[in-house]
Amino acid sequence: TYRGVDPPPPTRYQLLPGGREGCRLHRVESAVVAALVLAVTLGIWWLTSSPSTPAAIVEVIEPESTSPPPEPRIAVHVAGEVVTPGVVLLPSGSRVVDAVRAAGGATWRAALSSLNLAAELVDGGQVLVPSVGAPPGSVAVDEGVVAVNHADAGELVSLPGVGPVLAARIVAHRSQHGHFSTVEDLLDVSGIGEAILERLRPHVRVP
Repeated sequence: TYRGVDPPPPTRYQLLPGGREGCRLHRVESAVVAALVLAVTLGIWWLTSSPSTPAAIVEVIEPESTSPPPEPRIAVHVAGEVVTPGVVLLPSGSRVVDAVRAAGGATWRAALSSLNLAAELVDGGQVLVPSVGAPPGSVAVDEGVVAVNHADAGELVSLPGVGPVLAARIVAHRSQHGHFSTVEDLLDVSGIGEAILERLRPHVRVP
C-alpha cells in the first residue's frame, strides 16, 4: 500500500541478479578473467624471453688436395766448355746431357765425346765438360767425382769442406809440386787434415 513515501533506492546487492549470490558470482567471474589475462601475459613473456635455440654448428671438411707432390730436385755444378757454367737444378734422375743443356749447351770447343752423356747425375755432383785437345783424365764428372789434378779453383769449391781459400791452396800446391799421385797426397796441402780428407775421398779422383 502506497503510503506517500518514496521507497529507498535499491542497494548494489539488489541491482545484481540474485542479490548477494549474484555479487559472489561476479567476483568469481572477475577472478577467472584476471587469471586468464595473467596466464596469457606469462605465456607471451615466456615465449619472448626464452633463449633462442643455438644454431647448429656445421663442420666444413675441405677435400684433400689432389695435386701431385713436388718433384725431387738435385743441384749439379756444370763447368768447363758450356755457355753458362754454374750450379743448375734438375729433376732427380737427370742425365749428364740434361745438365749440359741446362747450362746453355756446349761451346764449339767442347769435347762431348769425352763424356758419358747418359750417366745419371747425383745431388751435389759436378759435370766438367773438357775442351778439344785436353789431356786424358781431365773430366770431373760421373757420380760427382772431381779430378783434382785438372779442376780449377772454381770447380774445387764444389767439394765438401773446400772453400775459396783452400781451393786456391790446392791449385797452388799442384802448380808448385806437380800432379797428385794419390788422394792421400792432398794431406800435403795446408788446411787439409784427416777429417777433411775423409770427406773428400768419395768425391775426388787421381789422376
